[in-house]
Amino acid sequence: MARVALVLIVVLCPVNGLRERDRGLNRWSQLATDPSPADVPQTFAWDGKLLAAVRARVLKGDADLKPAVAALVRSADSIMKLDTSKWTVMAKNYTPPSGDKHDYMSVAIYYWPCNSPHFPPPYPAGCNTSTGLPWVSHDGVVDTAAVEKFDSEPLGHMAAAVMSLVTAWYFSDNQTYASKAHDLAEQWFLAEATRMNPNLNFGQGHPGGASGGSGGIIDTVRLVHLIDALQILKLSKSFSEQTELQSWFSQYSEWLTDSHLGKGESRAKNNHGTWYDAQLQNYALYAGKPSVAKTVAMQARLGNGIHDTLVEYR
Repeated sequence: MARVALVLIVVLCPVNGLRERDRGLNRWSQLATDPSPADVPQTFAWDGKLLAAVRARVLKGDADLKPAVAALVRSADSIMKLDTSKWTVMAKNYTPPSGDKHDYMSVAIYYWPCNSPHFPPPYPAGCNTSTGLPWVSHDGVVDTAAVEKFDSEPLGHMAAAVMSLVTAWYFSDNQTYASKAHDLAEQWFLAEATRMNPNLNFGQGHPGGASGGSGGIIDTVRLVHLIDALQILKLSKSFSEQTELQSWFSQYSEWLTDSHLGKGESRAKNNHGTWYDAQLQNYALYAGKPSVAKTVAMQARLGNGIHDTLVEYR
């Protein structure tokens, strides 16, 4: 898995970062005083010690980092001006087959109405030219207009905004960013009126066909790094619902392991299977289930013929 901490460091140090990266990440420990343990987030994919080391430099007024921190702040400020009330599963104009709009719903991104004007006749056999059903796959061609009508886009907006706001708070100490990040997470996961149910039963379905598919689980890959943003947010004054969020991800990780869609995705041999493992590991770790994460890691390593020492999870 790519280390987002490295990306953040290179962004924060656009010139020196590239130079030092070539000399190895260990060099970073020489560029900052050891951070206070209280400032080190207990992240899973991101490197918390490296983040804290860069933060220590920022707080000391390192001139090399000021432009990059200013860029983070500008990004956060732009998010603060947005209307984020529609970043919820309840904003869609469709109701899933369950009858509960709290259930996440998306369409398979490569599926189009069988009579779509984007693809000239002859239409596929069985196509109802009046309704466009069933939708059919055109691999590699995304039906952007359809995707925008469901929950995938708001999920992406929420996750990206939380990560931007949390990193801006962490490196600037502006508490308003942390508060906004908390509010967005609460709106998506916890608030009674807007929360998402912890399942993906209706992810990447297609009208006239399946109401959901195992491949839809890749929609929540955005939450892998959101977990680390939440771990950073724990250091702020704005995070008061840690237990509730852990419970949500505990339920979702159980759905990933127990549902027929989750089991199907776990057997995928391509990027879907890789991201399934990454999701389940991070969600289990966040939910306080290290044994689940360790099992996933061991199975993935054995399946790929890798026999090095298993990572010791917190």
